[in-house]
Amino acid sequence: MFRGSLEGSLVALKNGLKQRSEAASAREVLELLLDTFHVVSRVEKLIKELPSVPADWSNGDLSLMDKNSMNNGPSLQSVENGTNLRETQSMLLERIASEMNRLKFYIAHAQLTLLDQD
Repeated sequence: MFRGSLEGSLVALKNGLKQRSEAASAREVLELLLDTFHVVSRVEKLIKELPSVPADWSNGDLSLMDKNSMNNGPSLQSVENGTNLRETQSMLLERIASEMNRLKFYIAHAQLTLLDQD
């Protein structure tokens, strides 16, 4: 009788540990999905923040912006605006690249998690 009770307790304990392990695995997957969702949301937000670059600026030729002005070259304000725009874009692109690296990490982690389950 004591032995049967002990075996019953052992089976219940093993079942509880198995459920706990499954719950921990499910939680890990859910946290990974949530983290991935947040990264994708940040990337989308950063892409929307990217200021648009006029076609004339894409090759660095700021003088085309002032072709209707009396000056022969670009005004100081145009150059400063172009520099500020490029600096802003550069910072945003760096942040996007950082978030994309984080996303790649999550993908690799998810693939390892799936391989461990097989």
